[in-house]
Amino acid sequence: MRTHRIIWKFVGLITALSWIGSNMRSIIHLLILTSTLAFAAEKNEVSGTIVGPTGIIGSVSKNQIQVADVQEASPADGLLKKGDLIVGVGEAAFKNASLDMAKAIDLAETEEAGGKMILMLKGGKTVTLTLPVLGSYSKTAPFSCAKTDKIITMTAEQLMTGEGDRLAIEELALMATGEKKYMEAAFESIRNKDWAKGDGELLSPGQYCTWYWGYRAIVLAEYYMLTKDESVMPALRSLALSIAKGQDSRGVYGHRVANPNNFNRIPGYGPMNQTTLSCMMGMLMARKAGVDDPKLDQAIERTNSHIQRYAGKGTFPYGMGSPNSAGFNNNGMSGSATVCLELLGDRAGTKFYSMCSATSYDDLEQGHASAFFNPLWTSIGAARSGPEVTSEHFKRTLWFYNMRRHGDGTWSGDDKAGTIDGVALLNYCLGRKALIVTGREMDDAIWAKDGEVMDTIMLSKFDLQNMEAKEVLEISNNHSMPQIRRMAMGALGSHREELTPFYVEWLKNGTDQQKMTAISQFGWWIKPEVKLPQLPAIGAVLTDPKESEELREAAAQSIAYMGPPAQKYYMDLLKLADTTEEVSFGKLLNTLCEHPFQSDLVTDKELLYRVALRLASDRDQWPRGYGMDMLVGMPLEDFHLVADKVIHVIEGKDPDWTSYSAPQQDVGPAIALLGSLNIKEGLDYALRIPELRPKSKAMFCHRATWVALSAYGSAAKDALDQYHKGLKDRNFKRARGLYKAMVKEVEGDTRPPRKLISMQEAIAAGK
Repeated sequence: MRTHRIIWKFVGLITALSWIGSNMRSIIHLLILTSTLAFAAEKNEVSGTIVGPTGIIGSVSKNQIQVADVQEASPADGLLKKGDLIVGVGEAAFKNASLDMAKAIDLAETEEAGGKMILMLKGGKTVTLTLPVLGSYSKTAPFSCAKTDKIITMTAEQLMTGEGDRLAIEELALMATGEKKYMEAAFESIRNKDWAKGDGELLSPGQYCTWYWGYRAIVLAEYYMLTKDESVMPALRSLALSIAKGQDSRGVYGHRVANPNNFNRIPGYGPMNQTTLSCMMGMLMARKAGVDDPKLDQAIERTNSHIQRYAGKGTFPYGMGSPNSAGFNNNGMSGSATVCLELLGDRAGTKFYSMCSATSYDDLEQGHASAFFNPLWTSIGAARSGPEVTSEHFKRTLWFYNMRRHGDGTWSGDDKAGTIDGVALLNYCLGRKALIVTGREMDDAIWAKDGEVMDTIMLSKFDLQNMEAKEVLEISNNHSMPQIRRMAMGALGSHREELTPFYVEWLKNGTDQQKMTAISQFGWWIKPEVKLPQLPAIGAVLTDPKESEELREAAAQSIAYMGPPAQKYYMDLLKLADTTEEVSFGKLLNTLCEHPFQSDLVTDKELLYRVALRLASDRDQWPRGYGMDMLVGMPLEDFHLVADKVIHVIEGKDPDWTSYSAPQQDVGPAIALLGSLNIKEGLDYALRIPELRPKSKAMFCHRATWVALSAYGSAAKDALDQYHKGLKDRNFKRARGLYKAMVKEVEGDTRPPRKLISMQEAIAAGK
């Protein structure tokens, strides 16, 4: 079990990336770019990677493999040399080098082929490699498959010789073999771990541990349930309760545990679903192994409440946010969610995420900064849909594993994740079902059977292109998976001219589902000239109290993106926002009109203040910022009605807040509100943002300061001078344009100087 410390490069990379760019959106865009460069075999280029069991070390691009070196005593040794270009296999040129080579490896390893693989080189020369003969995969692989068993043995033998990895995935994988020899090796390795002997409090404020505590709890729980070795129970209990204590008030985790000295908030830029799911699984496994404590139960329920925001609605985003109903998987999180929900006894949630995992067989190279967690959990989640789905999914992931499996039983990942020996072994052992994680207690009531198997596997390839409009309509209304309903909603666009008369009629007299479908066809992505004619009909749904709240919210979603002509419905959106707990209305109101007072849209100030203050009390930053934006331009005599809440947002001492580390989202707008009212204390707040948000990224604080100072115009010149004195560098790289815009707003303001008043004077103006 070699120590693969390189796996942890991705953690450092994520941390480093969080310092780049100007806010979370920039970070996410950069992470997406990173994963995109490595996504999909047809787009992937790996430098210096060992190509399967061939012994070729080279770079794989779409149409060729460039040889950089060969391994000694490998099939390629003496036959290929540095600089050779492999352009095909057998008698066919590559259409997709990775996929074609992966298939060729399988074919060559059969007894019929005798290990022979013919490679075409550029220039017309051919080379024949002889690979070890492993046989063919059975129709039921990884179940009852001799070739699978051989690969399991080769990999397990290699893993027995090392120390294991930091996540203990390799120990978990050896236990998953179900073979005494390898299980005993894993048991010994686990017993020798310091973290398997621990007891007592592990938690310290802001500790960087969430990436491995959950996994260690999983491994100790599996170990205990196999051995009944009571010596590890103190450590398992300590891990489980430390994880429980380390969550924030929503039940989620970030790179680090929550800091009890800072309102139990997550340090850094906030919570993440990846660590949340592994920590949740660790707690659930510990409870299943016998850790019994009310604090653990409460923590599990709190995290489950968070997970239920996504179950049945879409996949988990990178950090926080709404369910992604356009995707089936994200970095393996659908797979880990499957296991969590199975452990919770949530049959519907387990089935949903298992189906999402099963259809994600072709995107295992996706991942934030590396492809490690995706192959780790995706197949494990898919297996919960039953043996037939497991077999079909397994066959469809061989493109990934064949290119990474070496002839000696070791495996390679990528230059960020390192090797994936434990990940591969764990997944090849799915047919053995030796562990809870690998499906020992799967619920056969949710298994796909017969025609459901391929329907599940091919969900992500759902073909709507050749369907009649009525068929697409039926799917958009009634399919069980939100991703397919969304795909169908999008496909309806090609039938818009044909179906618009139906939509118009449905908006007036249709069923609720027909109205929902019609409204969906005039959303934010539709050109204004197409959707604006429907504004009165959609507005009628919004303003009709007899319509369902769900329909009215859908109408609000459409109207919010119709621009100035739709602003006459601003107060109607506000009335609906006042009757629902759905905080997304903050975004809708802000989209329709960012500053309603300045646009003269406010006809009921009391209503607006009520909604704005509720948004300003939300645990997340975005709603708080929207609430502050709504108040910009309010009458000075009303400031006393909101003053306490505005100060509360700026100072950020609410213990229930979970997202807090991007002050440009809420602190900046709150100070900008003070600026719109000429309240001088806002300038002091603007300069103190790093002090008010001591754990925020420096660039986030700068951006919040810029938002705040811009609102004061020329009145902020002295404050800008003070700000500049504390700067070591004014380059700001990607955010330089925003910085320069702020400077121009302050130094270029030619209006007469504004008279600033104190906070107390502003409050007294209304009293």
